[in-house]
Amino acid sequence: MCFEPANPPDILYHGTVEEKRMDIIRSGGLRPMKRRHFHLSETLEDAQAAARRRRGKTPMVLRIHSGEMASDGIQFLRSPNGVWLVDAVANRYLEFPEGRLREKTSAGGVLFKRENGSVLIALLHKRRAEGMTWELPKGGVAEGERLEETALREVREEAGVVPDPVLIAPLGQSFHTFQSKGMLVAKTTHYFLFEVSGRATFRPQQEEGFVAVRWFPLDEAVRTVSYGNLRPILRSCREHI
Repeated sequence: MCFEPANPPDILYHGTVEEKRMDIIRSGGLRPMKRRHFHLSETLEDAQAAARRRRGKTPMVLRIHSGEMASDGIQFLRSPNGVWLVDAVANRYLEFPEGRLREKTSAGGVLFKRENGSVLIALLHKRRAEGMTWELPKGGVAEGERLEETALREVREEAGVVPDPVLIAPLGQSFHTFQSKGMLVAKTTHYFLFEVSGRATFRPQQEEGFVAVRWFPLDEAVRTVSYGNLRPILRSCREHI
């Protein structure tokens, strides 16, 4: 079949399944697997039919802002039967059923100290609308900041630790999605391990809902933290302490 370069319509469609949502976002968008190009549909009906062919899964159709892609210099090919091909579709051009996707980067810290031959991990107790949670300090990256600088700033602000802890090592990333102002936000948070001195003091940022800092043995911290995506981060501390 012959494919010719062509200018796409403003919107194309891709039929997939809900179960692949997180894989798509984590990989940075739609990427071809065995094929050289990614196939997109010209009509919503064709994309819906493609999604329904994946039996036992929950169909989902993505809107592709192909007009924006073409304006950014990305080339499309079109077959005589109306199939569109492109090398890949980055997250910023995707629209999920909930809305356009926006990516956000944050950084945070895991604080630990050594006490009587044991290693203890600090968790922050926070008051949220849904109830009290145990969390790690984190926040958005300011313009010009390196990730580790953001992490240090956030542990200073949210945990109120004095003096500054010592950076030990990067720990990896957590990932989650949420809705904000009509958009689907994909948030990646980079965590760093910091060691706290025995003479450190804490003053949690109460105006942001933080009411206490409490020390836990590592295994207990893994069980106590309120969000499952933070447990692998805490487990990774074992490699560095």
